[in-house]
Parts: sequence; C-alpha cells; structure tokens
Amino acid sequence: MTTKNKSDSLTLGANSRELLRQSDRLVTRSQALGQVDVQRVMVNAVKTDLKVGLTFAGIALQTREPAKRLRNKTKARVAYDTVMRYCKTLHLSDEDKVEILARQAELRAALQQLGESF
Repeated sequence: MTTKNKSDSLTLGANSRELLRQSDRLVTRSQALGQVDVQRVMVNAVKTDLKVGLTFAGIALQTREPAKRLRNKTKARVAYDTVMRYCKTLHLSDEDKVEILARQAELRAALQQLGESF
C-alpha cells in the first residue's frame, strides 16, 4: 500500500524505525507547509507504532522458532521504546491518553511474557 508521491510512500511490513523516520519527514514537511496539525500526526504515529509492536509481540508469542521469536521480540521492544520516548513530549487528549496507556500496558505485558525486563 503506497501513496502516489514516492517520497511519502509507506510500505506495509516496514519496521517501526522506518515508519517513524518517514513520519518525522512528513511532520517536517507539514510544519513547513503549515497544513497539518503536527501534534495529531505524532499521536497517530505513536498509535501506529503501538499496533506494529503488538503485532510483532503476538507473532513472537505464537512462534516456536527461536530465531523468529527473537527477531519479532526485538522489533516489538524497539516499538515500545520508541513510543515511550515520543510520549514524553506529546500533549495527549484524555481519549488518546486512555487508548495509548492501555496499548502500552498490553505491549509491556506481552514483552514481559517474552522475557523482557523493564
């Protein structure tokens, strides 16, 4: 799934760091154009990263292959750490805060089941 502009294309299955790099580029471009509420873009990026992290954690929990488990657990942890870093600077609405905190807790619990410590 891609957008028409190649520089803005987001590929499904891209790792969370690449999604955030692309999001950062879009935010920078949006700031220059003054067309998008940057805060909303970042909140959506955090929500997307949580979904990606939960997907990777779910795959890691279901697989019996050690290499696949480790690879997906690592990607889920990167997503979690990224969300934690970005949430420090975001001003969340009550609704966004409830949703993000619930998904953070869910991702953290899944990572703990996978042996991660916090």
